[in-house]
Amino acid sequence: MIIPWPLGAYLGSPKYTNEDLDATAAELNARSRKTLGWDTPAEHFTNLLKKDLNNPRAATIY
Repeated sequence: MIIPWPLGAYLGSPKYTNEDLDATAAELNARSRKTLGWDTPAEHFTNLLKKDLNNPRAATIY
């Protein structure tokens, strides 16, 4: 993946569109991470939610 702007660039400038930023964010978030057991962030989050749904104490308010 090649990020279409230089490191430290001001991303609020009109040079970079919301579509550019959204596409880069989607690409980065679709990449697996070693720290997440090679899951993507979305997969890891989904697994955490499933795990909590199977734990009756997770919904308990103390």
